Amino acid sequence: MKTRLFYLPFLLLFASCINTNQTAKTLEEAATEEEVPDYTLSTEESKLISSSNAFGLKLFQQLSNKENEKSIVFSPTAVIYSLNMLNNGAAGKTKQALCHVLGYSEKQLDDVNKLNKKILIGQRRETFSNIGAGNSKDKKSSNGYMVTANFIALNEATELLPEYQKALQDYYFTNIIASANQQEEKIKADTLCAKVTKGDITTLPIDVSTPYSAQIINAVALRIPWSYEFMEESTDLQTFYKQDGKQTKVHMMHTVDQDKNFRGYEGKEYKVLTLGMQNGFNMYVVLPNKGYQLRDIINNFKDSTLYKLTELHKQYDEVEIALPKFSTSIKLPLKELYTKSGLGVLFSQQAADFSQMSPSPLYIDKVYQQIRLDVNEKGVAAKAVQSTSMMTLGMTTHPTRFTFTADHPFFYYITDQFGNVCFMGKFMGE
Repeated sequence: MKTRLFYLPFLLLFASCINTNQTAKTLEEAATEEEVPDYTLSTEESKLISSSNAFGLKLFQQLSNKENEKSIVFSPTAVIYSLNMLNNGAAGKTKQALCHVLGYSEKQLDDVNKLNKKILIGQRRETFSNIGAGNSKDKKSSNGYMVTANFIALNEATELLPEYQKALQDYYFTNIIASANQQEEKIKADTLCAKVTKGDITTLPIDVSTPYSAQIINAVALRIPWSYEFMEESTDLQTFYKQDGKQTKVHMMHTVDQDKNFRGYEGKEYKVLTLGMQNGFNMYVVLPNKGYQLRDIINNFKDSTLYKLTELHKQYDEVEIALPKFSTSIKLPLKELYTKSGLGVLFSQQAADFSQMSPSPLYIDKVYQQIRLDVNEKGVAAKAVQSTSMMTLGMTTHPTRFTFTADHPFFYYITDQFGNVCFMGKFMGE
């Protein structure tokens, strides 16, 4: 009889009866040691990222259609990390299914692991800017970071295979929590997560009370300031026109820029605003034009569109922006979406094959993602926990003016230095 593997894509935790003393280098240590980060990508690495973005977009489209009237936020990056971690322990048809939906061959898994390690380090690297006079270390401001704390939590009766454990520690900086069914081990895991995420995520949803159960948790924290901040005194209440024709009031942030800090694109169906963020991150806001529906625009979006927009965006002599200040919190069950995407085998007690992970027969029982994302005058802050139980600028003449007033439903996505889509969401006015 197979036992349950609890899988949480954004907050991923495994627990096993393996010694928890960590000798592997931590993610923070690896990011600190890399003085000059390598953000360049080979052709093959670019293809792998494109495949990941395509799968993440597909899941977001399904989520958006299911929650047509609601604001949602979703982390494709958390899903990709968690599925690749699972893939290192999969075999047979289970590995085939994972490779198929993720867009790479079984022989490429080692390359995928190396790329994910490179991305984790690049996302985590934190730089600082001097504020005020002097060179005092106390007068430095963080340019932001994105950190993913990976965990494996196992019931004390569950064993991880050494080769699987090594792969997750070497490539994903995974923290192994042994005997996670015991309260003192849960407390240790929470303390470690709070330390790794710099206090952003302080509690992990560990549940390995059932014998031979396991849990993968990816805890993702993003805190990135805008390259050009909004002035708080300019924020005011403004009417927002909802999809159902009703009106509501939102706190609208305003700015007028004449220093080319923002880029824009105007098409037939929608316009796009690019908000530059520190440390190489960007936020893209896609706003439907009059007569076009947000749902249709999202469903017609392709991963290739993500890249085309970076080439089509232009700088303007003047950009006038009105963007809502908002916060979205949501818990998303992902089992149904995974199944529709071709990963039903993960949940089959008869067919799931994670024999490269543990000598105990495991299958996936539950998958969900829990996220909170805040957009304000300073920048973007996001916290995501996923659990599995078990731009080149156009060189044309600058248009005179670009006006972007987000007073009706829109969707957005946030990319990192490598072009990964880290977060996607839509704002419906609430």
